[in-house]
Amino acid sequence: MGNSILGTMRLALLLIAFCLAASPPATAAETRNVLVLFSNNRLLPANVEVDRGLREGIANTAQRHVDLFEEFLDRPTFSGPAFDQTLNTYLREKYATRPPAAIVVAGEPALEFMLRHRDGLFPEVPVVHLAVDKRYLQSVAPLPAGVVGVPVDYDFGGTIAQALHWHPGAQRLVVVTGSSARDLIWESQIRADIARLGIRVPVEFLPGLPTDALKARLGALSKEDVVFTPGYFRDGASREFSPREAAALIATAAAGAPVYGPFSTFIGTGVVGGRMAGYVEMGRQAAIAVDKLLDGTPPAALGLPASSPSVPQVDWRQTRRWGIADIPPDAIVHFREPTFWEAHRGQLLLILAVMLIQAALIAALLVERRLRRRTALERKQADLQAEKDRAALTHMTRVSMMGQLSAAIAHQLNQPLAAILGNAEAARKMLGREHPDLAELKDICDDIITEDLRAAEVIRRLGALFRRGELQLAPMDLNELVTETLELARSELMTRHVTPATELAPLPLVDGGRVQLQQVLLNLILNAADAMNDIDPARRRLEIRTDLDGAKVRLLVTDQGSGIAPADIKNVFSAFWSTKSGGTGIGLAICQSIVTAHRGTLTAFNNPQGGATFCATWPVRQQNG
Repeated sequence: MGNSILGTMRLALLLIAFCLAASPPATAAETRNVLVLFSNNRLLPANVEVDRGLREGIANTAQRHVDLFEEFLDRPTFSGPAFDQTLNTYLREKYATRPPAAIVVAGEPALEFMLRHRDGLFPEVPVVHLAVDKRYLQSVAPLPAGVVGVPVDYDFGGTIAQALHWHPGAQRLVVVTGSSARDLIWESQIRADIARLGIRVPVEFLPGLPTDALKARLGALSKEDVVFTPGYFRDGASREFSPREAAALIATAAAGAPVYGPFSTFIGTGVVGGRMAGYVEMGRQAAIAVDKLLDGTPPAALGLPASSPSVPQVDWRQTRRWGIADIPPDAIVHFREPTFWEAHRGQLLLILAVMLIQAALIAALLVERRLRRRTALERKQADLQAEKDRAALTHMTRVSMMGQLSAAIAHQLNQPLAAILGNAEAARKMLGREHPDLAELKDICDDIITEDLRAAEVIRRLGALFRRGELQLAPMDLNELVTETLELARSELMTRHVTPATELAPLPLVDGGRVQLQQVLLNLILNAADAMNDIDPARRRLEIRTDLDGAKVRLLVTDQGSGIAPADIKNVFSAFWSTKSGGTGIGLAICQSIVTAHRGTLTAFNNPQGGATFCATWPVRQQNG
C-alpha cells in the first residue's frame, strides 16, 4: 500500500515537471536602441525642442521598450577630419554591444557625418533625418537606401517678404549673419532669396562682424529700417553663440528697428517673428518614422510628408510695439494677453446676474406696494390697516425669496462649474501620463462643453427674465425714502426684535434712482439686523440718521453689534468676501457700485461705544439757472 502511494506521488511530480518544461516562458518586452545624433551642442534651444518632440512621440508597448541614446557633434566648436575620426571610433566602440535599431540625425552636419561613416559604423541600419533644409537635400546626390526623413523649408525669403509687407514705409533692409561655415551657407541662401524676390528697398549686409562693432552699427538704426537675421554660431572675433543668443543680442542692440528671423526658437528674444517651422513638430514626425521602422516597415514605405512647412509665428507683444494689426489667420501668436472679459468672464456674469435679480425684485416690491396702497384708498379705514399689514407681510416674503433665489442661482451655476473643474483636473492628470487615452480625453472635453453650455443657459434665462435699463436720475427726498424703506422692513425687524430709531434732518432734494438707492438702504438695514443676532434683544437698536454736510447729504446706518474686525475693514466692500455663514459676499459690493454711480461714496467704521456705522454721501441737487 505504501509503495503504491509513493509511486503515485512520483508520477504526479513527473507530470508537473513535464508541464512546466513544456510551457513557454513569459516573454519580456524587447528593448530596441535608437541613436540620436545632433549637429550642435546639448543646450541649443532647437535641440531641446527636437528632443521633447522625439520623447513625446516614440511609443513604448508591451512588446517593445525603446531606449534613446543622444550624442552631439558640437559644431562649430569641434570639426575637421581628425575630430570626426575620433568620434567615429568612439561611437563604434561605445555601441558595439548595444547597436541601434534605428538612427535619427538632426541637422545637416549630423546627416553629412552619418553619410560618410555609416558603412563603418552601423551598415544597413535605417537613418531618419530631421531639421535638414530641403535646399541642402536638393544640392546633394540622392540619399542612399535606408536614409529617409522630412525636409524642412527654412523660409528666409518668405520671412523677409512678410516683414516688408508689415513695414511698407521701410527705407532699408539690414541682414546680419556670422562667420562660421554654417553662417556662410545661410548668408548665401539669403542673398539668393533676396535676388529672387526682387526687393526694391536698399539691402545692407552685416556679415561676420565682431559683436562690439555689430552692436554699434545696430544701435544707429531707426524704425525706418527692418532687420533680418538667422542668428549666427560665430562672430567676427571668433566668439561662439547659439543662433537664439545671437538673435536676442541683435534685437536688444537694434532697439529702434523691428527684427525678424526664420527659427521658432527666436520667439521671446525680442524678435517680432517670421515664417517658421516648429522643432517640436519635427521631433514628433521623426518619432512616427522611427516607430514604423521598429515595427518592421521598410524605409521606402514609410509614407512621410514631402516637407515640414513653415507657418507665420509672431510675438504678440512685439506686434503691439510696432503697430502690426493684419496678422494672418493661420499665424501662431505667442504671449497673447487675455482680454479683461476673457480673464474675468465668469465673475462678471455672476455679478451682473445678481445685480439684475436684486434690482428687479426691489422694483417688483415697490410696484406691488403702490398697487395695494391705491386699492386700500377705495376701502374703509379698518380694511386699509389690514391691507397695509398684509402688504408688509407680502413685501417681507419677497425679500426672503430674494435670498432664496440668489442661493438657487448660485446652486445652479455651482453644479456645472464644479463638473467643469473636475473634468479639467482629470484631463490635466491624464495629459501627464506617458500615453494618454485620447478617446477618454475627448469624452472629458465633450463633458466640459456640455456643462459650460448648461451654465451659459442659466445666465441666458436670467438675463432674458430680468432686463435692467440705464440708471434714471430724478429729484427725490432722501428722508421720505428712509421712512418708506423702514416701513417695508418693519415686519422683518419686529421678527428679529430690532428696534429702529431715526434722526432725520431737513434736507434738500438729491438726484437719484429711487429703486437703486432703496436697494442700498434695504441691504444696510438687513446687514445691521444680522450684526445684532447674537446680542440681548433688549439692546438690538438700529439707528438711521440723515444730515447736511456742506454740499452733500449724509445717510448713516448704525447697529449695536460686535463691530467689524480691524483686519477686515478693508475687505467689507470686496466682491465675494463675507463673514456670514452661507453669505454670497456681493451685497455691499453692489451697494458701493450703486452709490458710486450716484457720484457718492460708501464707507464703514466702528463706533467707540460698540457696533459699526455705514455712511453714504451724495451731492445735493444742482439748481439750474
